[in-house]
Amino acid sequence: MKKYEPYNLEPFTRLLAWAYNKGWYSGRRELLTIRILGDFEGWSGRATETWETHFIVSNCEIPDIHIQAHTAEGETLYEACSKLEQMLIAESIKNKERENDKKG
Repeated sequence: MKKYEPYNLEPFTRLLAWAYNKGWYSGRRELLTIRILGDFEGWSGRATETWETHFIVSNCEIPDIHIQAHTAEGETLYEACSKLEQMLIAESIKNKERENDKKG
């Protein structure tokens, strides 16, 4: 069973640091987007008799520095940000492997 951590903001803080440290690209960018959706019994599939929230976190594509757009969703900000963070880490590893292959 996954741990429910609605107020743990560590992954969000790391994504902010990631966004602050991006540079060397042209134009204005919407680096991170966070949407919070609310719906009455909207996502759990259970009769909770309560409003439920759902988070969607996205980063934009930045071709200049080889970053693709990704979107992650979760029941909490922790979950959505953790998923996006893992996507960005995996992409970074792939980019480093490509650079190493080019060097060769």
